[in-house]
Amino acid sequence: MISDIAVRALKIVQGADQGGIYPAEFAQEMWPDSPGYQHYHKCGPYSSVRGGMMAKVGGGYLGKLHKRGLTVRTIEGRHYLTTEGHRALSEWEEAHATG
Repeated sequence: MISDIAVRALKIVQGADQGGIYPAEFAQEMWPDSPGYQHYHKCGPYSSVRGGMMAKVGGGYLGKLHKRGLTVRTIEGRHYLTTEGHRALSEWEEAHATG
C-alpha cells in the first residue's frame, strides 16, 4: 500500500500522463506554497535565481517513485506513470472508496 503523499504525487504525474511532467512542473504542483520558492540560490558566478532548488526537490521525489517502480523517466527528463504506478493508484482508490 502506498502513502497518501505518494498518492498525491502519482495523481499529479497521472494528470500529465499524455505529455509527461518535468521535475520543476511537478514541484510547482506538489508544493505550490513552499517557502523554498522565496530563497535565492547562486546560479553561476554572476547571478542567482529564486526558487531554483525546488526543481531538484521535485526530481528527488520523482526519483523515489522511480526507484519503487511507479514512474519512468524518459531521456528528455519527463516522468510518466508505469503500469505498476497505475495499479497502485487504482488499488489505493478502491481501498479508500466511500460507499
